[in-house]
Amino acid sequence: MTMTKKVSLLLILLLVVGFIGGKAVVQYYKDHSDVFNLFRPLQVTIDNQSDLDLVRIEIGVLQSQIQSPEDISKVIVEEPLESGSIRTIQPDLELAGEGGVYIKLTDSQGSISTHGVCSYTESLSGRSKITVHNSGTDVDEDCW
Repeated sequence: MTMTKKVSLLLILLLVVGFIGGKAVVQYYKDHSDVFNLFRPLQVTIDNQSDLDLVRIEIGVLQSQIQSPEDISKVIVEEPLESGSIRTIQPDLELAGEGGVYIKLTDSQGSISTHGVCSYTESLSGRSKITVHNSGTDVDEDCW
């Protein structure tokens, strides 16, 4: 076998192995996407399945070292989230040390509800999904 044929076969073999390896990595990511949440900035998804619009959304950090409400790192969204809509927010929060993340929701009738969306974090990374129903709120957190 000539050197050119050997090099060609080796390149083809490397391409096949690379393709199979790439598919394996993609499949692993699909099956274990929560593992990669450690490296993503915190994302909060709100699914409003209630009959009312959410007119104000506040996401903030709770820390034991904070002395006054003015010192709380928080993001306020006043663009209404209509009934039946979903919104994902990547809040620009600051955290020194460890703490938790809360969400405060105000509906179109003025009712306010507060929920923990990340009960413990050191890095403000991961994701949380909040589903608002007429009868209450569900929180699914996967944060670090």
